Amino acid sequence: MKKLSIFITLISILFMSGCSFLEDILEEKSYTVTFDTLGGDNLDSIVIQDFSALNFNTTYIPLYTGHVFLGWYIDSELSISYDQNNLYNKDLILYAKWEVQTFDVVIYNTFTLTSSTRQISYGQTLESITYDIEGLLFEGYKHTIDDRDYLMTDLVVQDLDLYTVFVSASGYHLISFETNTDIDIPNQVLLDSGQAIKPEDPTDETRIFYGWYSDPDFSILYDFESPVTTDIRLYARFIEPTTHAYEIDDAILTFDMHPNATYYQFNVMVEGEVDSVLATTDEPFIDLRPYEDELLIEKHIYVLVVFDSGQSYELFNLYLKFDYTEPIYQEDFESESFEARTNYVNNVTPRNDGPDGFNYHILNGTASSTNPIEGTKSIQLRNNDNTPYLESQFSLENISQISFVAKSFNHHIKLVILDMSDAVVVSSIFEPTSMISTYHLDVGYTGPIRLRFELIPTSDVTSGEQVFIDLIEAYSYLTPRMLVEVIKTVEPDPDLAAIIARFETHRNSLTPPAFNALSTEGILAYYASLNGLSGDAFKLELTNILKTTHKRLISYDEARFILEQSDLVINGDKQYLDGLYSGHEIIPYWDGGATWAREHVWPNSRLGIPRVSGSSKNQGSDVHNLRAINPSVNSSRSNRYFLEGDTFGLVGTEGYYPGDTYKGDVARILFYMLARYPEILSLDDVDITDNAYEPDGAVMGLLSLLILWHNEDPVSQFEINRNEVIFTYQGNRNPFIDNPEYVDAYFN
Repeated sequence: MKKLSIFITLISILFMSGCSFLEDILEEKSYTVTFDTLGGDNLDSIVIQDFSALNFNTTYIPLYTGHVFLGWYIDSELSISYDQNNLYNKDLILYAKWEVQTFDVVIYNTFTLTSSTRQISYGQTLESITYDIEGLLFEGYKHTIDDRDYLMTDLVVQDLDLYTVFVSASGYHLISFETNTDIDIPNQVLLDSGQAIKPEDPTDETRIFYGWYSDPDFSILYDFESPVTTDIRLYARFIEPTTHAYEIDDAILTFDMHPNATYYQFNVMVEGEVDSVLATTDEPFIDLRPYEDELLIEKHIYVLVVFDSGQSYELFNLYLKFDYTEPIYQEDFESESFEARTNYVNNVTPRNDGPDGFNYHILNGTASSTNPIEGTKSIQLRNNDNTPYLESQFSLENISQISFVAKSFNHHIKLVILDMSDAVVVSSIFEPTSMISTYHLDVGYTGPIRLRFELIPTSDVTSGEQVFIDLIEAYSYLTPRMLVEVIKTVEPDPDLAAIIARFETHRNSLTPPAFNALSTEGILAYYASLNGLSGDAFKLELTNILKTTHKRLISYDEARFILEQSDLVINGDKQYLDGLYSGHEIIPYWDGGATWAREHVWPNSRLGIPRVSGSSKNQGSDVHNLRAINPSVNSSRSNRYFLEGDTFGLVGTEGYYPGDTYKGDVARILFYMLARYPEILSLDDVDITDNAYEPDGAVMGLLSLLILWHNEDPVSQFEINRNEVIFTYQGNRNPFIDNPEYVDAYFN
């Protein structure tokens, strides 16, 4: 009964409180949300039961052109932001908060050549931006991307990239410059009839600046001395640089003609600066005999080509002097009258060696075949308590200069010139090194003289060490001088990392080797089709092999990086490229031609084709014919054919001796070129023509001498390694390295 009483009581309470409370229990509560976008697009009101179920800041975003929506607020003053996590329990009006959108307007000022970025609000114009430049009137802007006009009255509704347009004011003229490079040159504003100021020359890493032209076709060279009477746009002209070979014949320096040359200028350089202008010429050659007195002392000559624009650039540079080429006396100590000995026990009484009438006294020394400088013997003087010397017992007259070859690991050499009363005419101390070098002493004496070479010990070296002396030559006033090039050794840049990085992109673009190195069996198979052949049949099939296996043509530019591999010498921790003819130890990376060049053993001008360019792929870029070389040695050799000589270098004016170490290498390279390109090239013993870059000038020699050199200087391991590297890139081989006996089969 008690439970029933409680239930009746609750019913009575509910009835007395009214129906609203009951409705609250029986029905779910809902709320209306109204949106006031404050200028944005209208949003319809919505009814929700749970505020936490929606985030109006992300689900109800109005649009308002030129404005950025910042969120909803619950008061019209926009001070109380709407928060989804708030337990709102009433209808809401949400107010949108906005920020005016701004745009980046990049303006390139075509007068100052500078860019600036301005923040412009939506709906504004650029009319407030002004320019105050004397002599110029601002006309407006153009779109950078397509040169369309931009109206100053247009409202800014997006990011813009514009450039200014100016015209000259009355009485003024605008001069603008098109450099055709990434470098901009500031414009100039001139009063009427004023003169434009010539700007600094624009630069380009790969081209030579030629001059300024008033038309884009480069037909009218602009004269900066002329008065300006109208607005002008000037155009920079560039030309491709070219390499220029040169030759020295007696006193005449000849070089390749430049197609744009007005004249050529010969500057004398001292420590990298122009000291004087030696001469000018309209032709690509010059007889330097009139300048002999100035060139008695070695001069560094820069040969420039000068254009009609007044611009110039260097064609090549070299060291020149007039020197004696034919000595009146020469001694190389090779005769039997200089007995080869190994002892130096002549500390009191000098040895008396030499041919009749031209003998020498030698104290503490001897002619020795141990480590001679050249040939089979050299004079060696060994340090001791007294002064070791080599002294002539004969006299020479009218002597202008004495030269000798020497080396020493520590000691110095003093050359004393004595008259017949033993008075000193002139003397000089030389400091030879372990490198074999030639030394000169100017004598300038007409009377009879004698020669005395003394060993001068250094203070920190004990006794017992030698100096080596060879090839003594005396030159007379009565002997005509000849113009000669002095070869300089260029020290490589020590910063290898920078050199490697400089051309790394080009190096990496070289396609890797496509052919695997051959085993002994593979080499036999390569030449198998020659078995049993002789005479013309042998020649034809050998050419067929070299042509059909030459599957990849290397460009002249690519050859630079193959030579880094093919001509590499590794000697312990030391790595270098072997410099042809001179034996220079060349930096093992291409450095732009600063310290080494690509030598055409069969000269480019004798290949029957025009001068090679970087992209050339022909007999001028065949890597078998290219060798790393010191640039000065390369220039000295030029396109001379090969002749017998004593040391590497010029033989007279027409020939060149590659040196004992390289004469066989040279012969086998020329044999390869003949066998590979027999329809173009020929080897001869006579009539070596000089018709450069023409088919009838594609001749080299001397054939009989080359065959002799091939036999005297056998194939070296360096050649074998080099042949293999080039094969992996080109696909063909030098058969005269693989099979030296083929020389006899081919030519005999």
